[in-house]
Amino acid sequence: MKKKIITLTLCLLIILSVCFVPDVDAGTPTLNLTNSTYYIEVGKSFAIKLNGLKASKVKWSSSNKSVATVSKKGVVKGIKKGTATITGKYKKIKFKVKITVTGKNNVKHTFKDLTIEYKGSEMTNYLGDDCWAITFKFTNKSADAASFNDEIEAETFINNKSVSADYIDNDDVYIKNGASVNVTLYYKVESGDKIEFKIFPYDDDEDYVLYETEYIVK
Repeated sequence: MKKKIITLTLCLLIILSVCFVPDVDAGTPTLNLTNSTYYIEVGKSFAIKLNGLKASKVKWSSSNKSVATVSKKGVVKGIKKGTATITGKYKKIKFKVKITVTGKNNVKHTFKDLTIEYKGSEMTNYLGDDCWAITFKFTNKSADAASFNDEIEAETFINNKSVSADYIDNDDVYIKNGASVNVTLYYKVESGDKIEFKIFPYDDDEDYVLYETEYIVK
């Protein structure tokens, strides 16, 4: 009889402990951002992504709307070169995202008889490596043949360390008389890497920048 009473008592305690578990909102997201700092060009847009929560449920605001705006769905647009802080509020939680808007670079630049045009950048897999790739259209109107490698120099920093491209396509192709060639530079990167990139005429003043950009690998 005594054993039965003890058994019943233990069962009752287990039931009570289950019934009186504190009320926890299992659906509350952590709100961890996939990135806390972003770099975009003027005129470009991107959507802020959160872990476990739709951006449309957040109340968004920008500290500097003349530099970057943000929509109700968390879509940020670069307006002009500068910095801004995007703030998100969800219930009692508040978090911030830093935005750096770089100059609009998708234009042609001409010097001597040469033209360089930014064609785009992307994350890609090249020869088995995860790479950030950036492509330029190189045109030579002169009757004297020239290559991208002869005329253009790249300066690249990854996490503040100076690096050279790991792979390059078509940089040694010689062209003339208005011919063009697309040149792509590949840099092996990992998630979280910060890339700072610019190109300028070879053996010229580095202040004469033909293209520059910054990028954070997601």
